[in-house]
Amino acid sequence: MSVTQEQLKPGQAIELTGEWLYKPGYLLQPNEQPQRAENLNGYVAVPVPQLLNRTQWWLDDSEDYKKYEEARLKKLGFDTIRAEDGWYQLLLDVPALPKNRRVFIEFDGVAMKSKAFCNGQLLGEHAGMFSRFAYDLTPHLKPGRNLLSVFVSMEKIPTSALSLGQAVTVNLTASKILTLSKGMFGPLSPDQNNRSYDLHGIWQPVKLVVRAASMIDDTWFIPSLDGARVQVEARSLAGAQSAILRARWTDVKTNKVFATTEAVAVQLGEIKMTRDLTLRNVQPKLWTPAAPNLYRLDVTLESASGEVLDRWMHNVGFRTFEVRGNQFLLNGKPYWLRGANQLPYGKNSWDTALPRKLIQLMHDGNQRVTRTHATPWNEAWLDAADEIGLGVSIEGIRPWALAGKIGVTPPDMFAHWLMENEDVIKRGRNHPSILLWTIGNEMLLRDGKNLEKWKQLSEVIKQTRRLDPHRPVVADSTYQRETDFYNQSLKPNNIDDGDVDDIHRYRGWYSDSPFVIDSKADIKDLTPNRPLIGQEVSTGYPDLDTGLPV
Repeated sequence: MSVTQEQLKPGQAIELTGEWLYKPGYLLQPNEQPQRAENLNGYVAVPVPQLLNRTQWWLDDSEDYKKYEEARLKKLGFDTIRAEDGWYQLLLDVPALPKNRRVFIEFDGVAMKSKAFCNGQLLGEHAGMFSRFAYDLTPHLKPGRNLLSVFVSMEKIPTSALSLGQAVTVNLTASKILTLSKGMFGPLSPDQNNRSYDLHGIWQPVKLVVRAASMIDDTWFIPSLDGARVQVEARSLAGAQSAILRARWTDVKTNKVFATTEAVAVQLGEIKMTRDLTLRNVQPKLWTPAAPNLYRLDVTLESASGEVLDRWMHNVGFRTFEVRGNQFLLNGKPYWLRGANQLPYGKNSWDTALPRKLIQLMHDGNQRVTRTHATPWNEAWLDAADEIGLGVSIEGIRPWALAGKIGVTPPDMFAHWLMENEDVIKRGRNHPSILLWTIGNEMLLRDGKNLEKWKQLSEVIKQTRRLDPHRPVVADSTYQRETDFYNQSLKPNNIDDGDVDDIHRYRGWYSDSPFVIDSKADIKDLTPNRPLIGQEVSTGYPDLDTGLPV
């Protein structure tokens, strides 16, 4: 991989997707130090991003998918059944950096644990597959050849035979919900060993980002129907300095500039500062799933003399989505959630063409909303939903986290849950397609009145609201408020149970047929001023090969 002088302009992103070299840990010699490798003999070329082990996600797979997975794993060139960890290597040719130029490496997701090195120097460590992380390469880069080394490892879950019972559609095991968050990854049947629930690999994109003497840490677009507020977090990388922030919106379809903000002067130090850019009294084309109008938002951080220090770009949509009484309002008008779930994200999340094909089919079939069951989508899938037109309920990373026999989440694991949830919300809140945040799936199943568990769930809900108070929150996909329990237990304890009631029903499969059950019973005790939705309402699942009922 070669970087040119032209690519080293501040605000540039250089994708590192493609082939990297990889050696599984079982092939390493006892005293081998891969981060200082002089030659890369024994390494094989593997695609990035991609998981390096058998993908099991949601329902048992069709025979065709099993063959696809077998072929994918065989192509990797090593024993994926044996491998539990290993080393990625990327040779990077870089010219001499201009003065005050910085180069960062940014990872969108690595499973499950990682350590990164540049020319043998440790950059840092990270745990968790759903959170982004980045390192400054600048102190370690040299003109010419550089070696980027990334050690990745499964969590290596301790052996446990603890059974936690059966959820609505999945048998729960300790290896699934007493470990780092893995979303819906892992087999459904309870007779699998712990390793079947474990993962490793650079499974989301990686890129280099070039900056000058300052950087934009985060940008948050908060739209209204006639304007927007853009909240920018920025800091200096080289002592105190004066800078200027600007924002510009360009119509994605016409490529015409729609609006700009006045330049805002800021004083930067090494501690992050936050500043708002405001747009008022405009008439944008609004975003809806039927008419997904997008604008490219370009935020620049400039020196006092006009030199670009850093740049942030993202497609955004002007739209509002809120709860008013027992209704959802999209752009101020009542909106009915007509859709279906779920798309097979976890089967092949790194294929950027797949979401466009599937979301286009949903859009063309007048399915306007879907749900990301137990696993939040990545940027490629959310970008496709933004552009094609599909509303999304993003479901959190720890399904069944507080279900059944399990106690409250241990403090260290709960802190990690909050850390990753924060990044999921921050990454997603600029996407107009995201209409709802759903904290998790069947979170309190069979223990729905345990107040200690509710306090933890409430903390995640409140964190989500702090990070994005402009979208409704579903506390738990399968939770419907009971007025007495809420008034006597939840409310006095300041427990937040979200904005929406969300039922799961499987008539004719987990319960009697709708021909002998009065379905009106589901809506007999509706909570006043709360919308009611069903994110799982179905008959039995079909066999994936024959289409017959399971």
